[in-house]
Order: sequence, then structure tokens, then C-alpha cells
Amino acid sequence: MENDDNWDFNVFELETATQKRPLTFLGLKIFAGLGVCDFLKCSETTLRLSTPAADVLHATAYFLCQERIKQALGSVDKAAALITAAIHDLDPPGRTNLFPCNAGSPLAVLCDCAVSESHHAALAFQLAAREDKSNIFKNVEE
Repeated sequence: MENDDNWDFNVFELETATQKRPLTFLGLKIFAGLGVCDFLKCSETTLRLSTPAADVLHATAYFLCQERIKQALGSVDKAAALITAAIHDLDPPGRTNLFPCNAGSPLAVLCDCAVSESHHAALAFQLAAREDKSNIFKNVEE
């Protein structure tokens, strides 16, 4: 994987080269390169999602590697930004945020603001907590 630190990196070529598993490869390289795997004390084999997530992850990593940003952010900030990028559209309901509110959806009961975003985050935490092997937060010190 060359030029992944360049803004013009083509995530769609990576999708083809990795047989539709770009996040596995790009995610691992970015998380390891920015020290997030070390910070989370997680296995480097736990990253698996999709091409749009890999694209957002790449853009996020690009900005995190810019000198002024790199100096301003700590490990928690980097981990939060990269995890958020990776899960930003996990299990998309396929509607606007207003639709579940107006339709009385269970997704909108606890949070009627940023319904989809709250769903993505909640599902990511549920999946992480479901099994010990997928819990990337289990070794983080409080």
C-alpha cells in the first residue's frame, strides 16, 4: 500500500486490490501507524468494515498526521477520531434523522437529535462489548 499518507490516495483502487476489504488493510495500517492499537492494547486483527468507512478513515488519518493537529491531540483524541471514522455509518437505517422521530421509531425514543449517529455509536459499543475478542476497549486504562 503506497501513498496512503497522501490526500490523493485512491481508496477505490484499494477496494479492488483487497477484494472489497479496504478497511481491514488501511485501518490496520493507520491504527498501528498512529499508535492507536498500542493505546487500546487491542489485537491488530479486529478491524473489518467497508469501503466508505475506509475512505472516511483515510481522510481522518490524513488530517491527524498534519503537524499542527498531530501536536495538539493525544492518544485518546486520535483513538476517538479513528474509531468514529470507522463506525460513522455502521448499520445505516437509510432515512434522515427526522424520519424516525416523526415515525415514532424506537431509535428516536432515547435520542431525538442525531438519531442515526447515536444508533451507529450505540451499535458499535454493543458489538464491542458482546464478545471479549471484539472489545477493543477492554484493555484501556481509566
